[in-house]
Amino acid sequence: MKAKKDGKIWGGKNNIYTDDSDLATASCHSGAQVAGNVDKVVVEIVADQGSYPSLTQNGITSNKYGAWKGAYKIIGVPTTKVTDPDMSKYRSKNGEMVIVRVTGRTSGTVYGQNSSYGYMDKSDLATAAVHAGLLKPGETGTLYVRIKSGSEKHEAVLKNGVQSRSYGKSEGTFKIRKCTDITSLPETPETQGILEVPRRPAATIPAATTLPPPLCPMLPATCCPTVDRTARFILSR
Repeated sequence: MKAKKDGKIWGGKNNIYTDDSDLATASCHSGAQVAGNVDKVVVEIVADQGSYPSLTQNGITSNKYGAWKGAYKIIGVPTTKVTDPDMSKYRSKNGEMVIVRVTGRTSGTVYGQNSSYGYMDKSDLATAAVHAGLLKPGETGTLYVRIKSGSEKHEAVLKNGVQSRSYGKSEGTFKIRKCTDITSLPETPETQGILEVPRRPAATIPAATTLPPPLCPMLPATCCPTVDRTARFILSR
C-alpha cells in the first residue's frame, strides 16, 4: 500500500480509526508509514470506540466523530521475513515486527503471557502460538511478531491446553498475531487499502459482493452481517 496524506480519516487515538477512514492516510497519520512509501501494513479490526477525537500528528489532522459501526487499528509495518523462530536473537530491536512461518505444537517451553508484554523471548514461538490460540497443534501459519523490551516478571498461565511457566525479570519479550495475507489479490482500489466506501448513512453502500471477501470486514455491518468484525486481521497491499 502506498501511503498518502490527502485522504479522509476519523480518529487516530491509540492508532484506532473509523473503518471507513482512508487506510493509506491513516497509516501515514499513525506513523507506521511515510507518505509516498509502499509497504505492507498490519491492521486489526476492532470494535467501535464510541467516539473518535480529532488528532494532529505526522503532519495530518484527523476529523472527529461520535459512535460508528466499526473501527480498525494500525498495528505496524513488518520489517523483515525471517526463518529462525528464536526471538531472543532479535533482542533489543524493540518495536520491530518480523514475519515468521511456524507449525503449532505443544512440546516447547513457554514463559508467561500478559497483555502488556506477551511472552519472554526465550519462549518457543510455535508453542506460544498454540498457547495464544492463534494456531492449533500441527497447523502451519504466518505470525507477525512484535519485538518488545523485557518485563519485571512472567506469570504462569494455562491456555488452550498449554501451561506456560513463570519467570522473573527478562531482557526481552514478544507479542504475536496471526494475519490474513491479501497481497495475492488483484490490483484494485480495495486491495491497495483505498476503501471507496461512502461514510454517511444516506449514501449508497456498494454490495459486499463487489469487494474481495477478506476485505469485507472493513465495510459497515449491514453489508456483511455474517462477518465477525472484532476478530480479524488483514495485511494491506
